[in-house]
Amino acid sequence: MFLLQTEEFVDPNTHLSLLSKYLTIAPHLVPQEQRLSAPTLRHPDLSLANVFLVPNSTKISSIIDWQDAAVLPLFMQAGYPAFCEHDTSRPQSLAKPVLPENFDQMSSADKQIAMAKFRLEEANVYYTAATGLGNPAHLRALRLRHLGLRQYLISQAGFPWDADVINLKAALVGIWQQWEEISSEPCPISFSAEEQEKASSEASEWREAADILSEMKSSLGIDDEGGTEPENLEHAREMSQELRLSMLSRVESHERELCWQMWPFKNSDDHSPVPP
Repeated sequence: MFLLQTEEFVDPNTHLSLLSKYLTIAPHLVPQEQRLSAPTLRHPDLSLANVFLVPNSTKISSIIDWQDAAVLPLFMQAGYPAFCEHDTSRPQSLAKPVLPENFDQMSSADKQIAMAKFRLEEANVYYTAATGLGNPAHLRALRLRHLGLRQYLISQAGFPWDADVINLKAALVGIWQQWEEISSEPCPISFSAEEQEKASSEASEWREAADILSEMKSSLGIDDEGGTEPENLEHAREMSQELRLSMLSRVESHERELCWQMWPFKNSDDHSPVPP
């Protein structure tokens, strides 16, 4: 996350302190229902592009792109496939989705947006219903209170030290704020009002930075690993240089060196000096 790079010292003890808080509450994050912790293999990117069908049928012939698959407890694997993109912070309704009442009066562009949202909600409903019929344990896990927040905190706690404690702290604060809906026992950790406000502010800045990075990747036509199609390579290089110079022109003078050297899309052998 180059946008969060800093020359300020971040004490590793801060990370250790947060991990100690996590270890204190970790047992409460695991569902008491034993089947929700059963070892489960789940495809990490079940997008439509990875699902192959038998020609002229709806029968699945194969599923590809398993390289990041892992076996984890069911509640950690529970979620919606990429073609649904459901927000796990809210429960999924089984109510039939409908188009806006003024759909016929919308412009063509607005109709496309409304229809895309409708199709997404429709896919969510069908997936939830099918899960309830064919995989009730998974549906039970999906309905676990604050599932997304539990998964996020556990994942953040497992990342190695990289001087970034923003998301781990924000996840801990989030769990603490929702504790009464997670456990009936008193919460063993706490955060002051000042700590909560700071965690929220830093997490908001981090999300803003992440959104900017995502928009940049989209403009360049590259994936999360920095890959692109051969025919797009030269365009991506030119756009990357333009964006790099544009970012450089917007930062304070004392941040120019850091901004230039931490550019995420440069070649590994690029040690060029900051332009004047």
